[in-house]
Amino acid sequence: MSIHPTAIVDPKASLGSGVTIGPFAIIEAGVTLGNDCTVAGHAQLLGKVILGDACRIGPATIIGGPPQDTSFDLSTDSGVQLGEGNDIREHVTIHRSAQEGGMTRLGNRNFLMASSHVGHDCQVGDENILANQALLGGHVQMGHGAFLGGGAALHQFVRVGDLVMGQGH
Repeated sequence: MSIHPTAIVDPKASLGSGVTIGPFAIIEAGVTLGNDCTVAGHAQLLGKVILGDACRIGPATIIGGPPQDTSFDLSTDSGVQLGEGNDIREHVTIHRSAQEGGMTRLGNRNFLMASSHVGHDCQVGDENILANQALLGGHVQMGHGAFLGGGAALHQFVRVGDLVMGQGH
């Protein structure tokens, strides 16, 4: 395990073997990192965030922040769960569920490029690609193997099937 001395890691976080945490990263209580995960500098994992094995979290990414929902109560017990082998690049945001006991979920081996966003309560399958600045509003359901081009924006409650290719701007 390698934790940079400037990283802030709450002792109540659970870290698997082979974890690497970069400079100025923040790992709060309630976070669970699987084996061989890498969290780059300035990334923040907030509250109930569960990462499967071999996930890579890029610089300045924020996972587990509160949803963009004006009626959201900050005391709501909710979180984010990612499967194995996800590659989450720089400046990505993934918001926690807006529902009590809910989880925003990404499956395995997804690739989220720079500045993409996954809104609260999204359910994303396996092996999807969100290019730079692709945006998923709250409650989006996405199948497996889909590709959203740079700047693509999906409104809340949209469903995207398997192997879909969506155009960005």
